[in-house]
Amino acid sequence: MTGALTLSADPVNNLHAATKQYVDQAETDAVASANSYTDGAILAGNAVAEPVYAAIDFNGIAKNVAASLSVPTTGTVTAYEWNHNGFTSGKFTVKVAAGTHTELSEILVTTDTSNNVHFTEYGMVGTNGSLSTISADFDSNKIRIRVTTLNNNSTVVVAGTLIGS
Repeated sequence: MTGALTLSADPVNNLHAATKQYVDQAETDAVASANSYTDGAILAGNAVAEPVYAAIDFNGIAKNVAASLSVPTTGTVTAYEWNHNGFTSGKFTVKVAAGTHTELSEILVTTDTSNNVHFTEYGMVGTNGSLSTISADFDSNKIRIRVTTLNNNSTVVVAGTLIGS
């Protein structure tokens, strides 16, 4: 056989041959149908539309925490600590108040597999000079947020989210 093969009709059975024109049109129709379905499903809030995101149990990967303590004299205190085995990182707000003045800091704390603590204080604002310094360390399987108050009769409040390993 030589030359182009001309088919007389579109295929109707599984083993019938198909023209290029027939295959190209079938592909165009399939793409249009798929796009129409997913666009409509997403606009309608249909949960089966792609992409599907699995629900995450917040309590399994994160935990909200808070602590408050009074510090009668200047010095370093553990403002908050947690067991290293459950959560290895956290984001916290630390508030120190003394008299009419307050200081607010945001910190990130994380550990590596060798229990080295990495600490970043990335935001701090105060009403009248510095009231404290903040650090973090590892002690007896616990990660600790340490606050050194610079005034007597200070109040330290820590609130944040622990993040699982």
